[in-house]
Amino acid sequence: MTHVLQQGCPLEDIVIVSMKGLEHHLLRADTHLGVWPLRCFTGRYTDDGVQICSEGVLTLETIYRFKGQ
Repeated sequence: MTHVLQQGCPLEDIVIVSMKGLEHHLLRADTHLGVWPLRCFTGRYTDDGVQICSEGVLTLETIYRFKGQ
């Protein structure tokens, strides 16, 4: 992460993609990866159908969500 950030890639453009589904990926229970708070889908939606994500600056996604499945 530090290397990528030092190369000029903004944190909001970085996504960590898990090859497991939402229920099974290892980082799901964690709230941080190093010093960066993780942002991930909570599994809930607003009344308007908008996905609710946790607060955080580093996005964590599953392969299924990342591919739009």
